[in-house]
Amino acid sequence: MMSREIAKFCNGQMRAVSDRSRSLGWRVRYVQGHTIEPTKNTYIANTKLKIVGASLIIQAIHAFIEQVPVTKFIKYVNISSATAIAHYNYCRDVAAKIVWHEYEQIGGENNVVEVNETHLFHKKYNRGRETPWIHYWVVGGISRTTRRVFGVLVQRRSAEILIPILRQHINRNSYICTDMWHVYGRVDEHFNNHGVVNHNEIFLNPRRKEDPLWVPIGRFADACLDRQWDRPAAMPFKNHTQRIESSWRNLKSMFGTCPNVERAEEYIAEWMYRQNILNRLDSLAAKFDRFMNDIHTSRVSWSRSSCYGS
Repeated sequence: MMSREIAKFCNGQMRAVSDRSRSLGWRVRYVQGHTIEPTKNTYIANTKLKIVGASLIIQAIHAFIEQVPVTKFIKYVNISSATAIAHYNYCRDVAAKIVWHEYEQIGGENNVVEVNETHLFHKKYNRGRETPWIHYWVVGGISRTTRRVFGVLVQRRSAEILIPILRQHINRNSYICTDMWHVYGRVDEHFNNHGVVNHNEIFLNPRRKEDPLWVPIGRFADACLDRQWDRPAAMPFKNHTQRIESSWRNLKSMFGTCPNVERAEEYIAEWMYRQNILNRLDSLAAKFDRFMNDIHTSRVSWSRSSCYGS
């Protein structure tokens, strides 16, 4: 957590000097004589470390990366639920900023993108004697080749809403797989062909035991194909949305701690961050290092007020 301001003097002489009035109990003194907080220009610069505890921050980041439920984290470190939730919310804010900052359209030539929408939850509001519900959905997609995903919160699943979202997040050269929802009837106007599966009847088109669609060699990347079939002059392909539906299960498992719809987009962004960034790294150390770098990049201020209330 050494600050950049300290690092640029690393070729010169500097030493720690005791200062009990400071958060860490010491400061850094340069050979020129001036001193500086060791946390200056870092994400914990405004944190009262004697109150929060630097080790608690590291534990919170570790727990977030490992997807430790916040209730277990509270018991493990023996802190209040408000403090633990604030730490997790901070990490979620970092993830949201990074994943959208780095987002690139999924799919592309020779690639298949599965598109689907899932009902997230509903919110009740009052109007006279009635208590109607506002329904919230997530429309999203996954690339069969890269497994990268996107998800966007919507209240209506009309063509006027869904089609612009798909055009924004998916490369126009992609082949799109969807279910029979009528809105998707216009998808092939904007992308490189469109396949459907009728979930009222089947989950694979053609069916599991039926011959696949034989497409020309080179039409799709290997990850897009049904490899249980083999034919030298053609490639086996089936329409389905099984991968995006599996991803929805991962998303919904994270919503157990979502307090309200106002924070739903942050949880969706966390799901994208894990799918598109963290899950591509092969070790906890690599994930931790990546997240610490993302903290610096996102420049989310971790102040005492953000963790403990003003």
